[in-house]
Amino acid sequence: MAFAALTVDPALERVPRRPWTSDQLARVELRARSVTVLDRADTDAAAASFRPAYVGRLQEIRRLQEAHRACLARAYARLEARLGHDRDALLREWRAVAGSWSFARVNRLIAEHNERYPVERNLPFDPAAGDYAPIGGRPYRRPLLDAQWVLERFPVDVTA
Repeated sequence: MAFAALTVDPALERVPRRPWTSDQLARVELRARSVTVLDRADTDAAAASFRPAYVGRLQEIRRLQEAHRACLARAYARLEARLGHDRDALLREWRAVAGSWSFARVNRLIAEHNERYPVERNLPFDPAAGDYAPIGGRPYRRPLLDAQWVLERFPVDVTA
């Protein structure tokens, strides 16, 4: 980002022997205003392109969740094709798959988000609760992904 420098007419840099004329003062004021306008334009452009860390983190969490969802859908379809006739075996195998699925990377990101988000968003602290205030009545913390998350999204219907 380029910063504009305040330039003053060399004639005005010397201490005047007589008071400055209104024309001289107007030139200094005009230059100072143009610097403010330039700085504000640079600042506005930087602010428009600035993305808070929590926004990028949330996008990555959503991307990873969607990738897990797609992989789990394929794994479920393969397992159902192999064991579809035996629903009890499908349920046992699917629970085993859900329990062994690794969410380490996305859970690290979620844990980081849960720790840093309230500070980055400058959420108000509720001393009575000993925690940051909810956003719109909803907690800001995101739950970690686990086997329960898998089974909620891909339930096995044992009655079919």
